[in-house]
Amino acid sequence: MWQLVPDTLREFAEKDLEKLREQLSDKDGGVAYKAIRMLAGGGQAAITYLHRRLVERTLDPDRLKRFIADLSNDDVVLRDKASREFEDSLHDPTVWSAIEATQSDEAKGRARMIAETQQATPIVSLSTVRRHRAIWALELLGAFEVLDELSKGPSQARQSIEAKAAVARLRSLKK
Repeated sequence: MWQLVPDTLREFAEKDLEKLREQLSDKDGGVAYKAIRMLAGGGQAAITYLHRRLVERTLDPDRLKRFIADLSNDDVVLRDKASREFEDSLHDPTVWSAIEATQSDEAKGRARMIAETQQATPIVSLSTVRRHRAIWALELLGAFEVLDELSKGPSQARQSIEAKAAVARLRSLKK
C-alpha cells in the first residue's frame, strides 16, 4: 500500500511554505506533486498556512467596485480582463456579495456564466490549479475542519466544490 503522508513531519519557514505553494501551480506535474507531498508532511504549520492563503480576499473594496463595473463595460478588453480576474476570485464570498448587490444584470449574468463554465471545463487558471492542489494537500493532512469551512464557501466556486468532495472522502475513511 502506498504511503500518502510521511511518517515524520517537517518544520517549514514561512518562505519555504510560500515557495511550495507557488510550486503547486507549476505546469510540470512532477514538481507540483512533490510540493503537495512536502506540504502534506508539514503538519499544523502547513494547514494553518494553506488555510490562510485559501480564504484570503483577492480584491480590495475599491478594486472590487471597478471590477464589477468592468464586467458590464462596453469595452471588450476591460470586460475580458474583468472576466479573467473574476475566475481567480470565485472563492471569495465578498466578490459574490458584491455581484448580487450590483444593479447590473449584465454583470450578474456574466458572473454566473463564468462560474458555470469554470465548473464544466478543465482547470486552466494557474491560481485555480494552485487552489485545487492545496486542497489535495489539506486532504492528505486530514485537515477536516479547514476543508469543512472551505466547503461552505460560495457554492458556485470550484474551491468550495473541491473542498466539499475532500470532506466527503475524509468522512468515508472514518467509517
